[in-house]
Amino acid sequence: EQLIATKQWAVADEVSEAWLKRSPKNVEPHLLKARAAMNLRKGKRAETEAAEAIALAPDDVRPDVLLAELRELQGDSTGALEAWTKASRKKPADLTILWRQGYWLSQSGRLDEAGDVLSVLLRKQFSAEAAAELGFVKLRKSQHDEALKLLTRAVKEQPDLMVAHYYRASALYQKGDAKSARVEYLEADKRS
Repeated sequence: EQLIATKQWAVADEVSEAWLKRSPKNVEPHLLKARAAMNLRKGKRAETEAAEAIALAPDDVRPDVLLAELRELQGDSTGALEAWTKASRKKPADLTILWRQGYWLSQSGRLDEAGDVLSVLLRKQFSAEAAAELGFVKLRKSQHDEALKLLTRAVKEQPDLMVAHYYRASALYQKGDAKSARVEYLEADKRS
């Protein structure tokens, strides 16, 4: 299956190369080439093509999203946050972008900003992942009751969300309920 996917991305890379020769100022072949390079684990090429796409279409959010996804794959949390933040400026109502920006703000310890972004997202539409991450933010800000409420809803809405069980276990433990925390930790382990 991996081999088939790799071959498909190699074909996409060839197609994008031919397309670029005919239309070098078109953003679409640059995006395709960047996506193909990313999936073929050619980070520098993906980065170059994403940068070219950003230069050609500065108001288009897609190159920024692609660059953010590349940074995530590379394990570059600072770069991922920076790219998701740029994407958010271009398309502030996009729920996926808000989620990723909020997640990386939380993971980088920027708790107030993360709380703001994730709260905006949850006001627009409930997401178990966003509720779990906001619960984690509240937990680190010692707002245990709010954290537990968010984490309980996240677990209820998406019972297979391992991270929600894990964070909920931490919240229960910090509230002094070691028995329930143990159950949640075991549940999280089962889903990992």
